Amino acid sequence: MRAESFGKTLTIESKARIEKKPSMELDERQKRLLKLTFLDYQHNADFAANPLVVARAKGLYYWDVEGKRYFDGIAGVYAATLGHGHPRVVEAIARQLERLSFAPPMHGTADVTLDFVEKLGSVTPGTLNFVKSFSGGSESMEAAIKFARQYFKQSGRPGKYKFISRYYGYHGATMGAMAASGTGARKTPFEPEPAGFLKVFPPTYYRDRFDTWEECNRFCARQFEDVILHEDPDTIAGIILEPITNTGGIITPTEEYFQILREICHRYEVLLIFDEIITAYGRTGSMFAAQTFGVTPDIICGGKGLSSGAIPLGAMMAKEEMAECFQLPGEAVNFAHGHTYAGHPVACAAGIAVVEEVVEQGLDR
Repeated sequence: MRAESFGKTLTIESKARIEKKPSMELDERQKRLLKLTFLDYQHNADFAANPLVVARAKGLYYWDVEGKRYFDGIAGVYAATLGHGHPRVVEAIARQLERLSFAPPMHGTADVTLDFVEKLGSVTPGTLNFVKSFSGGSESMEAAIKFARQYFKQSGRPGKYKFISRYYGYHGATMGAMAASGTGARKTPFEPEPAGFLKVFPPTYYRDRFDTWEECNRFCARQFEDVILHEDPDTIAGIILEPITNTGGIITPTEEYFQILREICHRYEVLLIFDEIITAYGRTGSMFAAQTFGVTPDIICGGKGLSSGAIPLGAMMAKEEMAECFQLPGEAVNFAHGHTYAGHPVACAAGIAVVEEVVEQGLDR
């Protein structure tokens, strides 16, 4: 017998073993408080009734409320890039908290926010040095979707509003980012989703009928062109994808796959948008996976490890020439988007520290 949960299969026997694991003792206050909140994406009632409650972390380890140590094999949720409590990041946060803890983004900006723009823009591929920071990856993806649509409106092509992404991909929990995602079970409770989001399948060789891995990648890359032509190129704003799919399985395309996508986007004036919330900051041997695969997208979205998990931080990076249409003289054409905590000075200080550490330690090469 089998039990299904988000596409993962557990045998009843293995489920029973999970139920019999030694339980962590929570006090009555903690048990009561667990009923007054949600655990993110947790539909397993057995686990939710007795979840892991951590009390501290350092380096590669967590400790729970009873003092038991756990090896953190996925860096939190791909977030603690440099490990938990990295001294450089902690010091940067503490120093900035004392100096300037908040600056209203609607009335101006902070000097450290501009420093962050410069620092992150200096390590991006090509001319992707237009940087807008947010408080996480979902916000960054949402911003990219809105940025792309407004970009085409202000460029005289208002009909380009649709996006093509991939099944099995995951881009965030906000409505636009969720609509771009291809993880069906996670979206079902919130349907109907916004219009204008189309899907193709990623190159999953073991699931498909191809003689070679390269043939699979070529076919899957060209699916994007088929959809663009079917829908009308004048309606397609962008292609959204993770360079390496994570939530839907670790799916790593070939370099040729990305070269084909880049050519398709150029041919039909479609933006290539990379979700690098997980793959950036040295995880693939380069600062960004785009550099690893030898392709330059038009927009990159980042989050998670940008602050090494120390404070909420995300960023949207776009080509400088794209931003120019938002800065025309005498016209109110600024990007009609923002958040209270966008460009937060403390988060930006943490981001600067992470980028500097990645570069100085050679994690990006």
